[in-house]
Amino acid sequence: MRVVETRYVRPTRSGHLLALSGAVLVGLYVVTQLKSALLVGGLLLGIPLASYLYTVMAVSEIGRRLIIERNVAGSAVEAYAAPIVVAFHSLGWIMGYVHFTDTPPKGITPLTKPAGGGILLPWRVLEASYLISPRIGRWRFGPLTVTFSDPLGLAEAVVIVEPDGARAVAGTPSRGLAEEVSLVNVEDPYSTPTSRLIKREGTEIYGIREFQEGDELRLIDWKATARLGKLFVRELRRETTIPVLFLFVPTPRMLEGEPYKTPFEQAARAIYKLSRELAGRDGIIGILSISGTETIAAPPAKGLEGVARVVEALSLTPPPKSAPKGVVDLVLEYLRKHSPGRSVIVLVTDREASNVYSKDLEYLVEKRLRVALMVVEREEIALEPVRASA
Repeated sequence: MRVVETRYVRPTRSGHLLALSGAVLVGLYVVTQLKSALLVGGLLLGIPLASYLYTVMAVSEIGRRLIIERNVAGSAVEAYAAPIVVAFHSLGWIMGYVHFTDTPPKGITPLTKPAGGGILLPWRVLEASYLISPRIGRWRFGPLTVTFSDPLGLAEAVVIVEPDGARAVAGTPSRGLAEEVSLVNVEDPYSTPTSRLIKREGTEIYGIREFQEGDELRLIDWKATARLGKLFVRELRRETTIPVLFLFVPTPRMLEGEPYKTPFEQAARAIYKLSRELAGRDGIIGILSISGTETIAAPPAKGLEGVARVVEALSLTPPPKSAPKGVVDLVLEYLRKHSPGRSVIVLVTDREASNVYSKDLEYLVEKRLRVALMVVEREEIALEPVRASA
């Protein structure tokens, strides 16, 4: 690593106020010859000065006793979050408050604020991280802006550094992703293979009326025409797009496997791909992620806005420590708030959990919701329809 620039080392507002108080007391001593005023005033002047000198010495040790590293973990999932970890190593007496602001590469979208910090202790390591949405390729990060304050917070320095780990492979191609998703072609009206995830209400009859000039001949209701002796046509409901809700319920089993090839990451990859396909057909997409006790909900949105919400929710989904409970209640609450009409629900989990939630899925089907199950295992990703039990 190298120090690009030291912008400034100066007292903080607290340091200025303390020094000013000390100067006032020293002035009081000059007028009154009160020794206690001189003693306290000298102390109040000396502390900010010592803090300033300490900060100057600490900044001069950057690269020797204060090492700064940036660790970039690549991601095999183009839409899934990649953590960027900035580590401060104190190799001696250096301690204080540290804060950084990073410069991600152009074209890389930070999913959380590229900044962080904390209290650095002697002979300890302080780590802070943020998340980016990676893109396939090799990228170069910009410099770090580091703010260092002494333990009392009376002086601060701003330094521009280029830490180790400035280059990173931020993503690898999702090879054969389309082939990983095997779809079930069925004729059941409540099945949801990918090509039919976007359902449009435009085929349900809600009434008949007399034929008018301009009506399509295919809409003629011949039975009503024969019965009433006049041409009648079927009226269909206005065509509207039904939202697709991804219900992501990862389990601890889905973390097993090689890095970047676990079912957890395969599921994120598949959700991203399907959301992009739906966005290409102007679909409305939302996501409810339930990982252990953590719940992340993104309301449905149309097209690429929906994809962006899905990506953000996936990036903030923590690794599961336990199987969640009360999934149906959370789904119904989400639908009540964000999608009170008809919806298509795609549950994404592993095979074992899908068996546990089978009754819950049947309950949702009975609620006249279209439900699909995406089962993610190490060697397979399958999208299956869910039907009500006989």
